[in-house]
Amino acid sequence: MALMPAFANAADAEITVDPSSVQQSVKFAADVKLTLKGVADGNTSLVLDRFIELGMDMLRVPIYMTRDINDVFYDKVYDVADQAEDKGMTIFASVANGDGDLNNNLHHADKFDSSFICNCAYNVYNLNLTKYAAYLDDYVENMALNDAKVDILGPYNEDAADNSDYRKIWDQMTNSDFSRIGVESWALDVAPTTYADVSNRIDIAGAHFYDDDQFARSTHDSLWSNFTSATGTTPGWFTESTRLSVGGNSTMQNVVAGLEHIIPAIRGGVERVVVYQTANRLVWYNGGKVAYKFSAFKQFINNSTGNVVASSADTADIRTVSFKDGNNVSINITNPDSVTKSVIINLDSNYKTDGLITRTVWETGSEGVANSYTLNNNAQWTVTVPAESYVHLQVPVKVN
Repeated sequence: MALMPAFANAADAEITVDPSSVQQSVKFAADVKLTLKGVADGNTSLVLDRFIELGMDMLRVPIYMTRDINDVFYDKVYDVADQAEDKGMTIFASVANGDGDLNNNLHHADKFDSSFICNCAYNVYNLNLTKYAAYLDDYVENMALNDAKVDILGPYNEDAADNSDYRKIWDQMTNSDFSRIGVESWALDVAPTTYADVSNRIDIAGAHFYDDDQFARSTHDSLWSNFTSATGTTPGWFTESTRLSVGGNSTMQNVVAGLEHIIPAIRGGVERVVVYQTANRLVWYNGGKVAYKFSAFKQFINNSTGNVVASSADTADIRTVSFKDGNNVSINITNPDSVTKSVIINLDSNYKTDGLITRTVWETGSEGVANSYTLNNNAQWTVTVPAESYVHLQVPVKVN
């Protein structure tokens, strides 16, 4: 039986959305840095089609610094990138923390072959940056020869590279027809500082958020806004959103955790989100859709058109972010708790509901179940958000 909305009475939480307060637009990208072999050996075309179905227009691919540039394994990278570009995706190449096959747990200096290490204490990890720059030139040129243009290049990923390390790469490369990204810090807390050091060497500022469990949920928005405030007019990206695969969690707990890793970044002003290891976390190597995860992320991303608009929740127990496209507002709500919550929705700045509202729910046993109801001229109503769930509301609005 369809759940009908209630008018506001006692509730567990309140969400306020101001459709008049328009903020940034957001785009999404897929990542296959450590899973590219599976994509290349699987149903490559269908996997890429699934990424596009999710609403992703960019593919993050690996640079394997433990491999010789002429290693035939690179044919897999070229093929996947070529097919992605043919389907309209842009290519973001980033140094990988692994070799893409036997060892995908190579961090910091370990991700570089020993032949790149020299008596160069003035460079990060004692790297021979002249040799590294030449390798990156070869990589960019080999991609182009295989009909895959590198649109964005990231020579460091979760590395302690400073301004000098970036300058020496860019100055010594002969190719420059790409956007430069850095610093892709592991910890968001230090991202503003690390960005400041290299700000004149990059076109896009990337950050990760693996230190999320070190901070209270209520501070996550401000950590991201600190980052995007520091980057200013340089676009700030969340280049490795994750938490979709956590040992011991149920499928719905992973769905909620994955979305809750993204929501504060968007609320904090990022302009692009890269979903880390999209294959094999949202899409199987054969092109199949991972239950619950694929459909939930498709709902979230496909309804993130237009612009972010200001929203707030009166408790950190739930998370929310909203988008406005034309006369429609898309409201996303996650509830990680084991208890169902009654949530009041408030529309601000004289906005009111204007017709058929669709509420779609992901919870254990129900994958994307929708019901619709009509509300006209309401600035406030109540919705039910089940335990361990993701709820999406599509709300037509008007200014009264």
